[in-house]
Amino acid sequence: MRRCYLVTEGDEGFENKTNLLGYLQGREVSAATVQRGTEYLMGTGVRVHWAPRPSQNPPQDRGHKATSPSDFRFAPREDTNVGLARHSHSANPRFNGQEEAEKREAERKRFNKPDEDLMAGHKYVWKPEIDKAIAEGRTHTERQRIAQVAQQTPGGVRLQAEAAQKEAALIRKDRERMR
Repeated sequence: MRRCYLVTEGDEGFENKTNLLGYLQGREVSAATVQRGTEYLMGTGVRVHWAPRPSQNPPQDRGHKATSPSDFRFAPREDTNVGLARHSHSANPRFNGQEEAEKREAERKRFNKPDEDLMAGHKYVWKPEIDKAIAEGRTHTERQRIAQVAQQTPGGVRLQAEAAQKEAALIRKDRERMR
């Protein structure tokens, strides 16, 4: 019923009104009784004339009205997203965080602080311990052996440092036994 309406104009409209008035004779006239009357008339086989409602947005009024073949091409780049480009903060270092990141990096370098990343902090603390354990080796072979043990140890940097220190201690004991 929303897409169609009862015809009220012309011969078909006169036929609809006559049939409905015949049904409504002796009844109260309201929207509900008119609807019941149309349903009753359709159910009894009386022809009721309907017409589609005019669309609020008919197909011919939708979209772009092309007047020439060039209207079917894409809009030039300078005509699109003009409003967004003016208000974008992505290129401004004050708003995109680049300025703050540069300040943090400069402060970190100035005070020789570790990165804020947790793993970077662990590496900052334990990497010198690994290097110190490697430096305890007197020969290239000993240093390579300690570095290989540290590298092949599963787990974090702390476990690698402990393994490197243990290997350096074993090498020291081996050297003392040989004397």
